[in-house]
Amino acid sequence: MDNNQQNGGALPAFLLGAIVGAAAALLLAPASGAKTRRSLAGGLKKWLEEGENFLNDARETLCEQAKKISAAKETSEE
Repeated sequence: MDNNQQNGGALPAFLLGAIVGAAAALLLAPASGAKTRRSLAGGLKKWLEEGENFLNDARETLCEQAKKISAAKETSEE
């Protein structure tokens, strides 16, 4: 059980490191400010779309599971 709790913090730490690393790379890259801003805007738009898709998929999965649980509960009560 302790291993599961310790490993649970690995993903957020990895994601934070990736974000900080990407930000540092963009800020230190030899590109113009306008080009860097366009790149940041494009990346952000992509991440937002992917996040929205993930949330929609998660919402659908949760609704399906809730329906299955309700059906199982009704069946067990009969």
